[in-house]
Amino acid sequence: MEATEQKVTRKSSTPIKVYCLPEERAAIEANAQAAGLSTDRYKNGGMILRSTIERKAGKVVLKDADYILAYVHTAVEGPFKHYYVLPDYGYDELDSTFFSSADRAARDLFFADSRQLMEKHGKNIREYRMDRDAAVERIMKGYYAVKVKEAELKHLKEELPHMAIVYKVNDLNGKIHYLIGYSDSLVAAEGNKKVIDAIVLNKTETKIVHVNRFGITEVK
Repeated sequence: MEATEQKVTRKSSTPIKVYCLPEERAAIEANAQAAGLSTDRYKNGGMILRSTIERKAGKVVLKDADYILAYVHTAVEGPFKHYYVLPDYGYDELDSTFFSSADRAARDLFFADSRQLMEKHGKNIREYRMDRDAAVERIMKGYYAVKVKEAELKHLKEELPHMAIVYKVNDLNGKIHYLIGYSDSLVAAEGNKKVIDAIVLNKTETKIVHVNRFGITEVK
């Protein structure tokens, strides 16, 4: 009986482990992406499904549905590695340093691949694309806020205007800061501080800070 020759495949072969420096890994990934062979080409993102459901004549019906493509970007900021789930947006216009050239290529490849896939297989569902979004703009460009002490929280809960909300943010050292407001300019933040100073028990403890993805900086 004649023996059959087994075909050698990559999966059946012995894997090779190579130790490399971070800059060497980045160069390997950049070369792979340039060749259209991203190391994580099909794992770089996903889809957020949105739907509108309503009740009609005693029945629950699906009124509308669409989806948002979202790319997952990892960034080392300070001592932390952050994961950003990002819809397609003009990030490069807001901060040209947010993506490296390799990450930018991987991001664009993900969106191109996903749209090609949905164009071929998607049925009666459309992609939702964001225009301008205040939350995204704040993350990318930063904003001003008023910082208060934790000891003021109970008092502020009863005295703050209805629309003013105290929220907490961790800086890159893990320290918690209690903030009020999202202001695009220092002037606007100063106006908010005047209102808050009239409410807090000790106004010398309220500070204006600038918040961005690299940390929280006291301004005045």
